[in-house]
Amino acid sequence: MRSSKEIKKEIESRFGFFPPFFAPALKTPRILENLWQQTLSAYVENPLPALFKEQFAAIVARSCSVPYCLVCHSCALRPLGMKAGDVLDLLEKWHVPSESDIRASLSLLAGYTGKIGNWPEAGSTFEDAILHISVQIFFGDDETESYSKALRGVIGDTNYAFLTLFFAYNKTCLTWAEAHANELSFEADQRAKEHLGPLLAEEPRLGEFFKNYKEKFSNTAKSKLAKQMSVESETKYKKLVQLSPAGIFQADKTGKFVFVSEGWQRVAGLSLEEAINAGWENAVHPDDKEKIFKEWMSSDAEKRTFKCEYRLRKPSGEITWVNAECEQLRNVSGEITGYLGALLDITNIKDYEERLVLAQSELESRVEERTADLLSLTESIPQLVWKIAPNGKSLYMSPNWTELTGVPSVQAHWGNIIHPEDVPASKNAWLKCLETGSSYETEYRIKRKDGSYRWFLARGVPQLDSDGKVKNWFGTCTDIHDQKIAIQSNMRMAAIVESSNDAIIGKDLTGIVTSWNPAAEKIFGYRSEEMIGKSILKLFPEDRVSEEASILDRLQRGIQIRQFETERIRKDGTRFPVFLSMSPIYDDNKMVVGIAKTARDITHEKQAHLSLVEQTKNLADLQSRFQK
Repeated sequence: MRSSKEIKKEIESRFGFFPPFFAPALKTPRILENLWQQTLSAYVENPLPALFKEQFAAIVARSCSVPYCLVCHSCALRPLGMKAGDVLDLLEKWHVPSESDIRASLSLLAGYTGKIGNWPEAGSTFEDAILHISVQIFFGDDETESYSKALRGVIGDTNYAFLTLFFAYNKTCLTWAEAHANELSFEADQRAKEHLGPLLAEEPRLGEFFKNYKEKFSNTAKSKLAKQMSVESETKYKKLVQLSPAGIFQADKTGKFVFVSEGWQRVAGLSLEEAINAGWENAVHPDDKEKIFKEWMSSDAEKRTFKCEYRLRKPSGEITWVNAECEQLRNVSGEITGYLGALLDITNIKDYEERLVLAQSELESRVEERTADLLSLTESIPQLVWKIAPNGKSLYMSPNWTELTGVPSVQAHWGNIIHPEDVPASKNAWLKCLETGSSYETEYRIKRKDGSYRWFLARGVPQLDSDGKVKNWFGTCTDIHDQKIAIQSNMRMAAIVESSNDAIIGKDLTGIVTSWNPAAEKIFGYRSEEMIGKSILKLFPEDRVSEEASILDRLQRGIQIRQFETERIRKDGTRFPVFLSMSPIYDDNKMVVGIAKTARDITHEKQAHLSLVEQTKNLADLQSRFQK
C-alpha cells in the first residue's frame, strides 16, 4: 500500500497541481488510492472526447449543492476552445426534457448513417443528441434500456462501456463533494485560478449563474419537471377518459359531482353543468334512489367499492340501465376527500335478460301443451331422444331406443348399453355436467340388440327451474358410426400412403399437384413443398409432355389407367422408366374432381430384364456354337 505522499506526488505529476478534490482523503491512503485510480481510469485515461467529458460533467454537476465540480469543469472547457458565452449557454440550456425533446433526440440517433463505433463530430447534432440522452440516463429514467440501445447503435458497445464508467465516476464525485462541502473550495483549484477570471470578464452573467444555480436548479428545474409531469399525466388521463366506453365521474366528499366525462353525459343524457348542479340525482329513477343511498352509506362505512345497478331517466323519458362502481378517495388520515367512479350502459343486457326470462317463462308454460307435438317430433327423427333426471334416472326414451337396443325404455340403464371401454369417460363427463350444470357432450358405442356396437354422439342440455336449478336433462344420441369408420379408414389410408414404396401423387384436373408422399420425394428427388401447387409437367421429359392431355381426357371420362409404362425426369435431371397407375377422384355428386396417381420406379426391373435378355442371347449363341 502506497503512502498518501507517494500518491499525491503522482497526482501532481499528472495534473501539474494537486486538486483540492483529493485533499479530504490525504489522511486515509487507501481511500486516496481508490479515488485516484477511479479518476485515472474513468476520467483522465477514458478515451471519450475530452470536450464531451467536460460538458457532461459540468451539466450534471448542477445537481450538486457544492459548486466545486460545476465551476472546475466549466473552467476546464475554456482551454478546450469554448467561449464564456458558450459555457453559459451550455449550462442554462440544460432543462428537464419533454417527451417530444426525447423523441427528437432518439429519432436523430436512429437515423445515424455513420460507422457504428466512430464518435460523431464534435459539436454536431448527433453529439448533442448523445449528450442529451446521456444526461437522461445519468439522472435515471424508466426508458433507460431503450436509451442505452439507441446510444450503442451510434457509438458502439466499447464506447458505451466507457460512457457508463464515466457516469459512475461522476456520481462518485458528486457524492464525495456533498460529503466534504466545507473542505472543497474551487478558488484553490488551479483550473479556476487560471480560467475563472477570464471567463467572468468575458461573460459576467456566468458569475451570477454560479452564484444562483442552486436556487434555480431546485426552484425552476424541479418545478418545471413537476409541471410537465402533471401536464403529461393530465393529458394521458383525459385521453384515457375520452377513449373509455365507460362514463367517468368525480364527486367531492359530500357526493356533489365536480366532473363527468363525455361518455357519462351520453349515458345519462345530461350536460356537465346539469350533472354538477345535482341534475344527476333527479335523473335517478325514483324506485332506485333508496337502493343507491343504502349501498353508498354501506360501502363508505365498510371502506369498500360502491357497486350498484340502477336506472336513469333521461329528459326525453328514455330509461337507461347502468352498472356503477365508485371508489372513495381518502387522505392519509383515512378521511374521505371525494369519490371517483364509472358507470356502464347495460340497457341492452337488461333487455336481453328480460326477454330471456319471458321466453323461458313462456316456454315452461307451454311445455305441457307442446308435449304431444314434441313426442311426435322425437319419434320421427333418427336420433335417440332422452330425458333424464339429475339422479340419472331415465324419464323418457324415444321408441327407436328400444328398436335399437332391444331394451324397453322403462328398463333403460346406460351402464349396460355403453361399451365397457367407453363407460369411464362417459361417466366422468356426466358427473362434470351434474356438478357444473353445463351442457353434456361425449362419444361412445351403444350395444345393439344383435350384440354389435355402433358409435353415437351424445349431447344434452339442462332444463332449469325458476331458481336456476337443474330440473331435468334433455338430449339426443346421433349415430356417427359411419363417420367414425370413415375417419379410421382415412387414417389407415394415410398411413399406407405415407409408408408406401410407390410414389402416390394427387393432382387436380389441370395437372396441379395437390399431394406428394415420402416415396415420391425419394423417387423424384423433390420435397413436397417443391411440388405441391406446381404443374405435374415438371416431371415430364419434353418428348412425353403430350401424354398428359391424353391421360387427363381418359380420366375425366372416368377411365382408369393401369400399368402405363413411360419415362419421367428426376430433380437431378436423370431420366428413368416408371409404371403409372391412375384413377379418377369423385366428389359426392359422382363428378371427377381430381386424379390419384401411383408411380413405380422400374429402373432395376428394366435393367434385370435387359440382363436376362442378354444372358438368353449369350446362351443361345453358345448352344449354336456347340451344336456346330
